[in-house]
Amino acid sequence: MSALDAEPFPKLPLIAAIVLVGASLAVVGGSSMGLLGSPAAAAAEAETTATPTRSRDLRFFDREDGAVVVQVSGAPDHLIERNSGGFVRGIMRGLTRDRAIQGVGKEPVFRLTEWSDGSLTIEDTGTGRSLNLSAYGPTNREAFEVMLDSGDNRA
Repeated sequence: MSALDAEPFPKLPLIAAIVLVGASLAVVGGSSMGLLGSPAAAAAEAETTATPTRSRDLRFFDREDGAVVVQVSGAPDHLIERNSGGFVRGIMRGLTRDRAIQGVGKEPVFRLTEWSDGSLTIEDTGTGRSLNLSAYGPTNREAFEVMLDSGDNRA
């Protein structure tokens, strides 16, 4: 006969484990059903309260020499020389790939917007996809911000 047969299993650790599992399920279930706040919901709510402060429509054109011309609404064109502007090129490559997958042509503009909370986004008006450029760090944000700062265009 083992010691487990002679002595009963301690009830306190068993009850604690059941309470812990039950509480975890309640929190996860409550968050997914919207009964409890979640970080994703808080972030979505924060995004909806911000208002645009500046905005520009952009169009991107490749040149034969490898440079990219960015037509900025209400401002002079912006030139990204060959072998430079890697972050801008990478972001635009991803957005144009989405356009190709969804069958969207080159006609819709990209909208660069600065928000009242300080964030900077680029939206593909053709696909509806939007990227928060502030999430990529200040140096990468500046690569797009120079296009927004060309002249004054308040939203």
